[in-house]
Amino acid sequence: MLYQHPQPQQPHTKPTKNAWIYMRVSDEDQRSGHSPDFQLKQCQELAAKLGYNVTHVDWEQQTARSERQRKVWQYFKRSMQHHAMDGLIVYSYSRIHRNFMRAVETMAHALRAGVQIHSVSEKDDPENKYTRYATYLQMMFAEMESDTIRQRTIDGTRMRVEKGMPLVGNKPPYGYRWRTAVT
Repeated sequence: MLYQHPQPQQPHTKPTKNAWIYMRVSDEDQRSGHSPDFQLKQCQELAAKLGYNVTHVDWEQQTARSERQRKVWQYFKRSMQHHAMDGLIVYSYSRIHRNFMRAVETMAHALRAGVQIHSVSEKDDPENKYTRYATYLQMMFAEMESDTIRQRTIDGTRMRVEKGMPLVGNKPPYGYRWRTAVT
């Protein structure tokens, strides 16, 4: 019988987890306070803390209500299905959706695909059912906030129309003046 030299054992290395970072800015005001650069820095710090290797970063400037227009987000969702990532890092859960049902569907979709979603703003523990419930509450509040903003916009538009004002601008066109009371 021939003697075989034992094969050198490879040091056991922990497989790296890959994370993608998704950022969204919905208006110009957010670009100053929660710019993509600010969100990216915060998301990268969280990814490093959780032991993720960031392999993809992308952002878009769209409202969370119009998912069909959010091409980057659609790409992220398809990539989750194909197991392209182990984790998804977002600045806030409201960056994913402002519609509660769609946000829950997205969380379930990620769970089925084996993708953990982590938020910088909302500290969570996916294994703890109470923090999971708190996450759902935060998503409901995000939808309520979105509904409030939309209603204020509608009310402001209605007021401008009732006063005979154009929908944009504050000065009346040359030779005209605003009506002060609706008769």
